[in-house]
Amino acid sequence: MNMQPNIFLVGIAALAVSSLSACSSEPSPHDQKLMEERAAREAAENKQPDTLMSIAEANSDLSTLTLAVGASGVGEELNGQGPFTGFAPTNAAFEKLGKDRLAELLDAEQKEDLAQIVKFHIVRGSLTSADIEKAIADGGGTTILLTEQGGQITASRDGGNIVLTDS
Repeated sequence: MNMQPNIFLVGIAALAVSSLSACSSEPSPHDQKLMEERAAREAAENKQPDTLMSIAEANSDLSTLTLAVGASGVGEELNGQGPFTGFAPTNAAFEKLGKDRLAELLDAEQKEDLAQIVKFHIVRGSLTSADIEKAIADGGGTTILLTEQGGQITASRDGGNIVLTDS
């Protein structure tokens, strides 16, 4: 299956927490409040989604993916084990399955099958498109990506596009 159209590359990294070393003198209550307000404002401005679910939820074109990941249980299963890179099908890609097939996959009795499909779109590590392009060049025109499902995705180039093909 050629998965070229309607795929977002989503890097999923573990949340990094930094700590500050203690100062030799205590700030005044007023200064402390200003520092806390500034830190909160900067954190809000710089907050990046850090899980597959939060990244998908932040993009309205990935709402069906959000539903599928939630129904499959994969989000909870992989939580905290990252980083991962997800090749996220858009709503338009899911529409190509047809409503009946999508409803069948989202049925609670199909949870294991759905989990395997979702895991096929996830690889370990934080990969950018530049990383994949370099791996393709280093591999003589293709590179193999191993999925969390245990399958392989072959990445290659077609003009200016990265093309992903399942095994």
